[in-house]
Amino acid sequence: TNVGKSTLINQLLAHYGGEGQIITTSNHPGTTLDMIHIPLTPEHAIIDTPGIIHRTQLAHYLSREAMRKLLPSKPFKPMTFQLNAGQTIFLAGVGRVDFEKGERTSFTYYVSKDCYLHRTKLDKADAFYAQHKGGLLSPPSEDEATDFPDLVAKELTLSQDQDVAISGLGWFSVNRPVRVTVWVPKGVAVTVRDAII
Repeated sequence: TNVGKSTLINQLLAHYGGEGQIITTSNHPGTTLDMIHIPLTPEHAIIDTPGIIHRTQLAHYLSREAMRKLLPSKPFKPMTFQLNAGQTIFLAGVGRVDFEKGERTSFTYYVSKDCYLHRTKLDKADAFYAQHKGGLLSPPSEDEATDFPDLVAKELTLSQDQDVAISGLGWFSVNRPVRVTVWVPKGVAVTVRDAII
C-alpha cells in the first residue's frame, strides 16, 4: 500500500489525454479499497489495486494528521549532521538513532522536511524523549503520545557504503564505518541496504 500506484496511473492517463484525476489518491494507506478497472481500448485496460498491507510500515502506528507530517510531499532535501560517538538524533517522536561507536561521521537523513530532527547527547536521550514526546518531539501529538508504542532497539554495524531504511519514514546514510542503535516502534522494519545515493 501507499507506494503511488494510483498517482502513477492518474499521471499516465493525463499524459495520454485522459480527463484530470480519475482515481482518488491520498497520503494515507488504504485509500484504494477495491480493484479499479480503467478501459483503454476494447481489448486493454489498466487495473488499480489496493496493494498489500505491510504491518512493518510506520503508517500503521500513526493518525492521518501525523502521517501528513512524515510522508514527503516534495522531493527530499538531505539533512546532514556531523556527529561524534555518544550522540543521538531523534526522528520527531517516532524514532531515534544512537551513534554508539566510530570516528566523527556525517549522518545524512532523507526524510520529509516536516520530520523534526533533534540532536542530543546519548546519555540524556531517554530522559529527553520522556520529557518531550508529544511536544517538541512530535508526531505523535500530545493526545496520541500515551498510546504510541514504546520504541525498541536494533543494533547495527554499518560500512560507509550502506543505508538504513526505516519503513514508512525514510533512510539515513553514513560516510564511515559505525555502530548505531536504531529505535522504532516494535514491528516497524529497519533494513540495511547498499547505499542508493
